[in-house]
Amino acid sequence: SLNKVIFDKFAEKIKADGITEQDMEAYIERIVTEFEMFKSRGMLDVLKTVIYIVDTFEKNDIVWGTGRGSSCASYILYILGLHEVDSVKYELDIREFFK
Repeated sequence: SLNKVIFDKFAEKIKADGITEQDMEAYIERIVTEFEMFKSRGMLDVLKTVIYIVDTFEKNDIVWGTGRGSSCASYILYILGLHEVDSVKYELDIREFFK
C-alpha cells in the first residue's frame, strides 16, 4: 500500500538523517497530517506518480534538482526523494504546498 511505501522510506530517512527518538513523534505526526491532506484533496495519485518518477530517475542514473518552490514544504515528498529539504527540520508549513 501507499502508506507502507511512505513509512518504509521514512525508516530509511531515520537512519540517513539521524532522527532521534525525541523527534520521532513530530515526524510521524507530520507524515500522518500530510497524508490526510493529500488524501482529502484526491491527490494520492500524485504521490504514486512521484514514487514512479523518482524510481525511474534512480534506475537510470538521472540527476534531478535539490528542490524548488512550495514542494519543499512537503515532508512526504522529501522522504519519497523528490527534493532534499527536510521541511520538519526547517519548520516549513505544509499549507504552503497546498495553496
